[in-house]
Amino acid sequence: MNKIIDRNNKGQFVEGNKVGIGRPSRAIELDYLRSLSDTITVDDWRDICSKAVKDAKAGNAKAREWITRHVLGSNPTASLMDIAIRDAMNITSEMDVQAKVEYLSLGHHDRVMADLEVVDDVQRAQHITIDMNDMFDD
Repeated sequence: MNKIIDRNNKGQFVEGNKVGIGRPSRAIELDYLRSLSDTITVDDWRDICSKAVKDAKAGNAKAREWITRHVLGSNPTASLMDIAIRDAMNITSEMDVQAKVEYLSLGHHDRVMADLEVVDDVQRAQHITIDMNDMFDD
């Protein structure tokens, strides 16, 4: 049996291979996402999420991973230490969200400069202007 080798010594496909067309372009991926968006309803998504929660509670590790990825993101950066620092400094979730919105609303140049000024989201949240009268009851 003759076997045609369509890969180089690094295991990469060589030019002109007939094995596959490769990864679809970003434009094609967007078309697929648009199609999914047109097809799935909010009620469908709610049902899918409810089923995942039920399965996760029943011990399904894949469901737990899926929920974790959607709730915390694929690269969660918060640690228990971050939470302790936020609690000690009275930084609320609302402050975190406001800081993130302010950061994302900056232009590219201003965002780069802001990144040079702060190390992490805790420091970014500290830069929010807070009316001290709102902090204490009369």
